[in-house]
Amino acid sequence: MKKLFAVIAMILAPALAAGCGESNDAEREEAASDHMAAQAMLTAHYVAAARQAGTPDAEINAVLAQVASETIISEF
Repeated sequence: MKKLFAVIAMILAPALAAGCGESNDAEREEAASDHMAAQAMLTAHYVAAARQAGTPDAEINAVLAQVASETIISEF
């Protein structure tokens, strides 16, 4: 599971960094939107791969709940 968190961090780091230096509300909103789209895409790929591997839904949900509780991602 730590490996999954490391992969998620590597993928989301550029999206997070993109919003750090923005100077106006529109640019910050766009950066936040891009970040949420990246979250959604990463989540969809994770769920698809986990299901293909035969991972039970309860285990997938537990992993996503842990990600939400231990990162800035608050929901899926």
